[in-house]
Amino acid sequence: MCGICGILGFDNQAPSVERLRSMMDAIRHRGPDDEGLFRLGPVSLGFRRLSIIDLSTGHQPISTEDESVTVICNGEIYNHVDLRKQLVGRGHRFKTKSDVEVIAHGYEEYGLGFTSKLRGMFAMALWDARNQQLVLARDRLGKKPLYYAHNHGRLLFGSEIKSLLGSGEIDPQVDEQSMAHFLTLMYSPLETTLFRGIHKLPPGHMLVATRQNWRIESYWDIPIASIQGRTFDEWLEETDHRLADSVESRLMSDVPLGAFLSGGIDSSLVVNYMHRYMGPGIRTFSVGFEEKEYSELHYARAVAAKYQTDHYELVVRSNDLLDHMAEAIWFRDEPLAYPSDVALMLLSRLAAKHVKVVLSGEGGDELFAGYPKHAYDRLAAPYQLIPGLLRNHILKPIVDSLPYRFRKVQIAARCLNIESAPRRWTDWFAAFDVASKQELFTNSLRSRVNLESESLFHPYLYKLNGVSPLACQLYLDSKIWLPENLLMKGDKMTMSASIEGRIPFLDHEFVEFAFSIPDEVKLNGLTTKHILRKLAEKYLPSEITSRRKVGFTVPVGEWFRSQWGEILKNILLSERALDRGYFKREVLSKKIEEHRSGKTDHQRQLWALFNLEVWHRLFIDGTALDQVLGSTLAEQPNSFAQTVR
Repeated sequence: MCGICGILGFDNQAPSVERLRSMMDAIRHRGPDDEGLFRLGPVSLGFRRLSIIDLSTGHQPISTEDESVTVICNGEIYNHVDLRKQLVGRGHRFKTKSDVEVIAHGYEEYGLGFTSKLRGMFAMALWDARNQQLVLARDRLGKKPLYYAHNHGRLLFGSEIKSLLGSGEIDPQVDEQSMAHFLTLMYSPLETTLFRGIHKLPPGHMLVATRQNWRIESYWDIPIASIQGRTFDEWLEETDHRLADSVESRLMSDVPLGAFLSGGIDSSLVVNYMHRYMGPGIRTFSVGFEEKEYSELHYARAVAAKYQTDHYELVVRSNDLLDHMAEAIWFRDEPLAYPSDVALMLLSRLAAKHVKVVLSGEGGDELFAGYPKHAYDRLAAPYQLIPGLLRNHILKPIVDSLPYRFRKVQIAARCLNIESAPRRWTDWFAAFDVASKQELFTNSLRSRVNLESESLFHPYLYKLNGVSPLACQLYLDSKIWLPENLLMKGDKMTMSASIEGRIPFLDHEFVEFAFSIPDEVKLNGLTTKHILRKLAEKYLPSEITSRRKVGFTVPVGEWFRSQWGEILKNILLSERALDRGYFKREVLSKKIEEHRSGKTDHQRQLWALFNLEVWHRLFIDGTALDQVLGSTLAEQPNSFAQTVR
């Protein structure tokens, strides 16, 4: 696991070593163990290493024998041993045991088709000196990020946005359209970022640049073709076998590894398979909160006890999140989608004291229909048969008046009332819908941006003609929500602590298998994740398999009403924030007061606006990290994070 960066310039102005080192220094946390630098002709490559495999000779950049192909890679290639055997059989000679070296020889042997041979997670840059060609590639599911920007004929790239900014060649400016999308989706979708001119390479794509031109092309997509004729037990057996194989392949390491354990089905199954191959004593790490209704630590303890893990817990309090929010935004490069980003960053720091690699259960919900929205969406058609007068003038006021603990009912009622499926799918997790952005945005901002975000789905929906609504949802979740939100969080927060995260559910072969499973095997009536629940019943304690889904939630709404209330108001209604000209003062003030009084719950909207302003101060204004919240933070009591073993 590492960080990569570089510059390609056919303008005969090679970047200075100092400039490249500045890009590397910006991502030092991704690779504190070693560094490498390569400059040849128009290309300069920089590398920071976190040593996981081949500790003694795995230095990067890595080149072929004649140095015609040079590679830097952030990630792991899990099938590198088999690929090495194949390539040696074809006459290739290796000089290290590094998994990355198979990329260089694989390119020599297969050309641009080399990515189809790789099983793993990666963001890489490959320089072909003979053809004067740079190839950037991102893994199929987007587990590792890769950003790029064009600047006066030069191509800059890096594992994090701050690396590109570290070049000194890019002036950070806000992409207002991306900001409008962020306020709906809570993350920057597809190729966009909140920085004008800085883009993400999409998952499963490569960028190929030569002196003449550059292009982006897809090398993989999720196949959607459910297989009929199998019994449920046959699907269950194969899911068991394939998930076990995926976990086993991710135990490859020359350093200690462990697991994040939430106490949910997905992470608990991962620990089950780890125990099968490693036995007792696996190090597991869990995070919870003082507010017991938000904490799932007791479930994690039950799994840890069953598998005799060496278990560690972190209890996080409100001021821990406030103390570290700006820092988490700095590591993520963009505003945080959810407060849980901060909790994951703190948990990663705890894990880093004991291991260098952690496995997690991300992806299970997106592959196997694990969110309530997947079940509730089936009710859209019958709900819309209710006369509009009854829905909008009787049911809606009743549902809107319910207390916060019924928030899922409120979200469901709002979304089920939307006839357009793409807009409904957009709004399930939305902070601001079109109407609320219309209300909040100033006239000036409204004139410059498109308020709706559902059109982002359209290029994908064109591919899905004839596919079931559930399969469409899972495909969109896996192509947009998962890589650009959850996986970004996982990568940036673990790497902030210099540890590597591995995700067995997102092995691309397992993903292809999961999308071949019929809808009714995944979603049984309104029972989500049906097949994984049945699989869990084979291995996990009954209290885990029968529990309702809570998710990695943080009680920030309560904190906005109490200890965070004044800070929220001082930040959002400050002259500094209002002078940006984005949002109406009276609407901001109304939302804050309605939330603090308990009249309405605006926590998702307020969270989005709060850390969007912090992001502006960090990256656009250039405010120092310890000064970004001004005197408000200094007035708070000391941090109360507790580590329990």
